[in-house]
Amino acid sequence: MIDVRYATERAVEYFEQLFKNGAQNVRLEEVEISDDERYWYVTLGFDLPPLPSTSGLAQVLSGRPERQYKTLKVDAATGEVLSVKIRKV
Repeated sequence: MIDVRYATERAVEYFEQLFKNGAQNVRLEEVEISDDERYWYVTLGFDLPPLPSTSGLAQVLSGRPERQYKTLKVDAATGEVLSVKIRKV
């Protein structure tokens, strides 16, 4: 069985491959193992860059970039990422 550190590394690597052109300020938010210990659930938070059509004034008024969250399901036996889901907060 893989440990929490390896599960997190695999999730971050996978995430960065999928969202290499869109996600900024990626951070680990939480990690949880399933009750049956078959899967790790790794939640990552990230900022979306402003849309190119957004004016400079609109960016200033809106404040920070929009924060999004994704939960990646990692197989605890192999380290394979099985799914990526939107995590609502």
